[in-house]
Amino acid sequence: MEIARAFLVPEPTMAQRIARARRRIREDGARFAMLPLRLRPAGGRLGGGRTVRWGRMPGMGEVFTHRLRVRYSECDQQGVVFNGHYLFYYDVALTEMWRELVGDYGAMVHEGYDLVVAEARIRFREGARFDELLEVSMPVAHLGTTSMVVRPVFRAGGRLIADGEVRHVFIDPASKGKREMPERVRSVLAPFLDGTGEASGAAPA
Repeated sequence: MEIARAFLVPEPTMAQRIARARRRIREDGARFAMLPLRLRPAGGRLGGGRTVRWGRMPGMGEVFTHRLRVRYSECDQQGVVFNGHYLFYYDVALTEMWRELVGDYGAMVHEGYDLVVAEARIRFREGARFDELLEVSMPVAHLGTTSMVVRPVFRAGGRLIADGEVRHVFIDPASKGKREMPERVRSVLAPFLDGTGEASGAAPA
């Protein structure tokens, strides 16, 4: 068993570890699939232990999607996810997208760039319920001079749960003043622009 030899453990031990991992994946309800080579991030990491995938939406570029499972504590008295949690889900998805595409967020802050929310709105279509697997798709709608806009789409079991728009602004962590988007970030996010997005720095900031 080549995997066992690579990790310098007996074959029965490695077989037990693989069996446990498969069992945990089944119990979690997560699906696992290898990404096409052209879409795999450097190092092939999957953020936060969750299933992360890349796909396309009609009229859009590549779309990053993060999956998470609804916990009991996130549901309200009506039996659905409390509305305030959707921005928390969005923040988790953005963090994982940043980790996979851009890299370590703390390193960016150390380099003199931070990202703040300037505006956010969510349209609620239907309630997600306890233990449902929620998919948060993150199409990038706009890359301005100092700002970026993401239009998250939340789905569970193929149903549209919510969608919205979040505008972020790049700032200097020390002065809190606006800063131009780092060129490295722009080049990484440009392929994820949707069909209506603007990649030009001449677009509204």
